[in-house]
Amino acid sequence: LTHAPYGGNLEGIRAASLAWFGKEPKALSLAEAGLLVALPQSPESRRPDRNPQRARTARNTIIQRLVETGVIEKAEARQASSQAIPATPKRSRATRTSAGSILETCTKRNATTNETMSETMRQRRRRRCA
Repeated sequence: LTHAPYGGNLEGIRAASLAWFGKEPKALSLAEAGLLVALPQSPESRRPDRNPQRARTARNTIIQRLVETGVIEKAEARQASSQAIPATPKRSRATRTSAGSILETCTKRNATTNETMSETMRQRRRRRCA
């Protein structure tokens, strides 16, 4: 699940958990975890923001399988299946910050590289002309 696709640019269960629910995977409810388990099989067609009915059906199928295998009780399954599917991602502050930090780091690195390259080119021109 670390590298599983979750639709859009999301890869890995932690990224999907933070993006869709704004919390770490270990803090997910049964319904939220069921949705994230269902997404990798068909991430784009089951994206909750684009196909909420498909996402709900896939999540409920996972929850039903948990009942059939005896992992959870029917009452838990009914409660989890009745929970709403998120209509939009809830990008957490941590997700935005890390993306911003990565972008900022890349921008700084490119600026430094470009300055270094420009300086090197100037030095070469000076040597040729001298």
